[in-house]
Amino acid sequence: MGPSALVLGFLVVLPLILLVYFGLLSGPGVDGPITGAEWRGIVSDPAFYGRLLARSLILGLAAAAITIAIGWPTAWALSRHAVRVRSLYLALIIIPHLTSSLLLIYAMYVLLQPGGPLMAALGATGVADASDTILFTRWAVLIMLAYLFLPFMVMALYASVERIDSTMLLAARSLGANGWQRFWHIVFPVTLPGIMAGLVIVFTPAAGSFVEAQILGGTDGMMFGTVISEQVSRVNNQPRAAAMSIILLVSILLLLAALRAAGQRSFPGAMRRERTR
Repeated sequence: MGPSALVLGFLVVLPLILLVYFGLLSGPGVDGPITGAEWRGIVSDPAFYGRLLARSLILGLAAAAITIAIGWPTAWALSRHAVRVRSLYLALIIIPHLTSSLLLIYAMYVLLQPGGPLMAALGATGVADASDTILFTRWAVLIMLAYLFLPFMVMALYASVERIDSTMLLAARSLGANGWQRFWHIVFPVTLPGIMAGLVIVFTPAAGSFVEAQILGGTDGMMFGTVISEQVSRVNNQPRAAAMSIILLVSILLLLAALRAAGQRSFPGAMRRERTR
């Protein structure tokens, strides 16, 4: 057994085994017997837990979609610049996120609060009243998640966009392909692996986020991860938190597998080329 297998087993497999074990215990605490009572407690209230799980997955997907919509043209624009300018722009994208994420969350709190800079600007343009706010709603959580994970999507897409051969686009144009045809048949398939990689990088942590929801979401923006955090820090029911973590993990993996399968069916050539790299 090589060192990589040992590291993988210690950092991934062992924690998952412990998570399953704790999930089978009876809370509160971790000294109870193995009864599976916490699973029955979750199943007995599908409306509450199912709604939170669906909201978390939807917010994660929405955040990923926003980062793709903003990150793809950003990555494309970066790839068209000279290397020196490209490095400067990448640094400008990354540097703000080198600070504490908690500081960024509270900065967003200030921006979104009534009378804050963003609401004041919207009030000045007549779009909204300056005294209004989207704080303590799922919209505030979505904006924060998209902002936090945008650099990760930009980097993932940039790595794919940079591989596009400009001569292929010129050849397609000389053969009569319009802009949309060049994008759909050449550019998008080449960048699809980067989109899928960015989707994993963004969607997975976004769906499991809890700090953003605790500070910006209120009851309307509560997520599955928020309840997991409260089960550990307030209720002292680690088995319930472990069981919920397993549910969230499996849901994320199943959804990612479904999205990857959809990508393979739609663009089999692109995904096949990625596996052969």
